[in-house]
Amino acid sequence: MKSKSLLFALLFISLTQVGLAQSPGSFRSNETHGLGFSIIGGGGLGSSIFYDFAINSELQAHFFASTVTDTSISFFGNNSSTLQKNLTGVTLRIFPSEEFGFFIGIGAGAYSASQTVEQDIYCYSYFTSSNPAECSGYEGTRIKQTTESELSGSAGFGEIGWQGYDGYYFTVGARGGSVSVAEETDNTDNIIDTSNHKEYAKEQWETAKNMGQTYISFGWHF
Repeated sequence: MKSKSLLFALLFISLTQVGLAQSPGSFRSNETHGLGFSIIGGGGLGSSIFYDFAINSELQAHFFASTVTDTSISFFGNNSSTLQKNLTGVTLRIFPSEEFGFFIGIGAGAYSASQTVEQDIYCYSYFTSSNPAECSGYEGTRIKQTTESELSGSAGFGEIGWQGYDGYYFTVGARGGSVSVAEETDNTDNIIDTSNHKEYAKEQWETAKNMGQTYISFGWHF
């Protein structure tokens, strides 16, 4: 009987504690720390790790580091263009109501991007008019070139989303903003102009200066 009474007592305490954290706001107040990871889309596919700190039931600081990669490969796989975007920042999230997980936020961070264009081009012995200028003297062989561009700066962005609670600590959201470029090395003009390689790489490099992401996050609160 004593063991049954103890079991019911523990069950009652457990249910009472869950009841106290039924609203998203009370959960944030009781479980102030969060750790997890995100899957990111928008201009490529990537991931991030994060740490959340609930200042109170209405405010949360979200610290994160993310990497997004966009890769395009030619049909035969011998030419490619890869863009990698990195953002390390913090967002202040505001939850307008303690009864819902909806939030808006504003944030900033350090931003960098790099592009690598790999080209492996066959120079025709016949129909030489189809060859790029770099093929001169290399007819009947292949030429290879790697072209790299990079930039660094800062980003400012807004955020909107929804966050689960009480055992369902996942977040869905989107962030968008602008990039302020401090340093840039743009070598896209050096890309061999054949097929659509240069045109595509230039368009891809321009997206490096735009910041837009959607994400779903999974984590643990404590």
